[in-house]
Amino acid sequence: MPHAITLHAVSQHAPAVILLNLACGVCGVPALAEALLIVSGALSNGGASIAAPFAAAVIGSAIGMSTSFFAGRRIRAWAPGGVVSRRCGPAMQRAAARMARFGPWTLVFGYFTPGVRHVAAAAAGAAGMHARRFLAFSVGGASLWSALLLLTGRISGDIRSAASAAQQWSLAGAAVAIAVALIALARAVAASLSLRLRA
Repeated sequence: MPHAITLHAVSQHAPAVILLNLACGVCGVPALAEALLIVSGALSNGGASIAAPFAAAVIGSAIGMSTSFFAGRRIRAWAPGGVVSRRCGPAMQRAAARMARFGPWTLVFGYFTPGVRHVAAAAAGAAGMHARRFLAFSVGGASLWSALLLLTGRISGDIRSAASAAQQWSLAGAAVAIAVALIALARAVAASLSLRLRA
């Protein structure tokens, strides 16, 4: 019974939930939009609209990513001094350097690695990327990401297969996020030890 209620809720409210979750940016629930897009793709086999979840994902992503982008610009403006400079400045400078090295394609590929898309958006803002260019690559990445997830659900065929695919996507995403966090932690520890040895 709870399973049937959940599927009914997904079919009725998925676009709104996807839009709100992605618009919340870094405050959104991790992997929720991915799971809902995959399940929405499977529901489209039964006649449900695929356009509404797609539009919701692209619009929600544009809002959430823009928030991170303008936060990056704000951090860049505060960089000359203060607490933000000491805490966020060095990390944002490294992220901005990577953005300059890999270019705006980081925004596109950031969608496929949990936690990276908002860091990439903030780095684009900190690097001084033009807002129109940012929006073009951000919306392009959101469109590709959303279409791939909806297609995954549609190909999976039924709701159970889609739910399994969503779970696998979430687990893979969590594994990548943990690996990225561990690498970042290892680099931070190594940098800290290096500074202590020099002192």
